[in-house]
Amino acid sequence: MTRQEALDFIRASEATGFRYGDLSYITEKQDAIKDIELMEDEAWNDGEIFEA
Repeated sequence: MTRQEALDFIRASEATGFRYGDLSYITEKQDAIKDIELMEDEAWNDGEIFEA
């Protein structure tokens, strides 16, 4: 999914934690949004995101 799709997914989700990229830990919703918003498109590179 694109970076924008990931942000839309997080914002629409009722989950409070997410896992994405190569992170093995759960990131809180607001921190995940902030992190992905600041990420370069090349760094995201059509990554995946999962509710945790």
